[in-house]
Amino acid sequence: MEQPTSTERPATHDGAGPGSGAAFRAARAGDTRTLVDLWEHAHWSQAIVQGPRWIKGRVADRAVRSEHFEVWIIEHEGQTVGVYCLVIDHEPWKRDATLPAPARAVRKLWRSFFRAGPAAKADVSATRDDEHAARTPIPPHAKGSFLIQQLVTLRPAARGLGIGRQILAHSEERARHHQRASIRSDVHPNNTTMRRLLERNGYFIYAETADGYLRYCKVVEDS
Repeated sequence: MEQPTSTERPATHDGAGPGSGAAFRAARAGDTRTLVDLWEHAHWSQAIVQGPRWIKGRVADRAVRSEHFEVWIIEHEGQTVGVYCLVIDHEPWKRDATLPAPARAVRKLWRSFFRAGPAAKADVSATRDDEHAARTPIPPHAKGSFLIQQLVTLRPAARGLGIGRQILAHSEERARHHQRASIRSDVHPNNTTMRRLLERNGYFIYAETADGYLRYCKVVEDS
């Protein structure tokens, strides 16, 4: 497989998989408003895009311009219905994504309100046994070879159409394109919709972050 350059981003890709077809295109500099509108529907636990619209706009601008991050806009039947992102290189992207201190403070206050507010409380599962859930180790060849999937977001009208499965298939294809052996995704335990999607499509929990997010993984290339 030919190694792509760091700035190579295919313009479009027809989604494959269950459900009616979705199309994926790489976000461009002029898509900031579209991304902000889509992230209004993001799960409350997706911390990086929590905050007022101007915070989302700054994140969108940095994400689209970074060579270490891919932003994919999803279209279905002529409508823009969702977005998802891939971290290619984690530490460089953390530097690219760091907002000025005032913006970080605003986002922290915003998150504090919503984490304790109705958006969070309404999404709490009545029964959870994550503390005792089995953890599956990552095969050695995949430990240091991965992309990180983030910010999977669909408009409410686009849910239930099989687009989630197409997003996973597309991200796995991107992992192979970048010659990575696995896809990883950190998911809040109360984000049950995303957890079900991952678990039904071959992802397993292998760890938990310091702030309680479950780390999922799927190996896409054999050793």
